[in-house]
Amino acid sequence: MIKNKISFWKKLFFSPFFLFLGIVILGFYFFSISKESYKYYKVSQEVENLKQEIQNLEDKKIQTKKLIQYLKTESFQERQARLELGMKKPNEKVVILPNTSEATENKNDVMNINFENNKDAEENNQKIINPIRWWRYFAR
Repeated sequence: MIKNKISFWKKLFFSPFFLFLGIVILGFYFFSISKESYKYYKVSQEVENLKQEIQNLEDKKIQTKKLIQYLKTESFQERQARLELGMKKPNEKVVILPNTSEATENKNDVMNINFENNKDAEENNQKIINPIRWWRYFAR
């Protein structure tokens, strides 16, 4: 009878069904472990990204504080008063330079002379660069 019980358990543990059941349980175990490892990896990656974002925001905060300190300085306020409001210090002389629009007009005059010279070239060989053609198209 004892031999029958031993042989019964021996047959049960070494049966194909028990082997298949063991493989399924082991597969499920490895699948669970790999799934949890992947979740851990994703969470670790997100933590690193958040740490990097915190560092970037702290750097931006420091830069903003420095900018605020600079904007509060007297030299910046004086510079802005000169540029935006046209103010000056007592006993200071102001020099006004010509506008850039006048310089642009002079440049256009030079370009018109070049275009007149290029008009002859167009009549002769029809090889004028594209920007000049567009200029003539819109300027006429």
